[in-house]
Amino acid sequence: MDLLRLLSFLVFIVVAAFSSLQLQRSVEQQGLDYYSLGRDGIGNYSIRDEIIRLANAPETVNWLKNIRRKIHEQPELAYEEFETSKLIRRELHRIGVEYRWPVAKTGVVATIGSGCPPFVALRADMDALPIQVGEKPSRLIHRVCKQSPTPTIWPCE
Repeated sequence: MDLLRLLSFLVFIVVAAFSSLQLQRSVEQQGLDYYSLGRDGIGNYSIRDEIIRLANAPETVNWLKNIRRKIHEQPELAYEEFETSKLIRRELHRIGVEYRWPVAKTGVVATIGSGCPPFVALRADMDALPIQVGEKPSRLIHRVCKQSPTPTIWPCE
């Protein structure tokens, strides 16, 4: 699972879902400058602009790159993703996101928000695939796309 792609996809979905909403706080009250949040001409900034700013912040990008590297360092087959699951649970706990575990042995289900409609469900694989390269013994690797695009989303009502 490429978490950087997951975040990008999540940002796309959230931007689409909340593009019409506006936070009615002035840029000056927040101590932000004109360029940092995409001012709309009357001193307000949108949730979309804030999400994009946070997603592109160097700390966010570095955090996600580090997680992606850790996942790729220790690939695990389906239903054997014990270390990957532990890493995901640790990071969810660290950022204060509630989750259920185990789901289907090693799976993790995280919930953000109230769970009341409307909502968006995201699904991502975290298992690796055994890959045979020529005469060499098979090894495990994480693939960005396996049988279907990952993550998969479901808009729900």
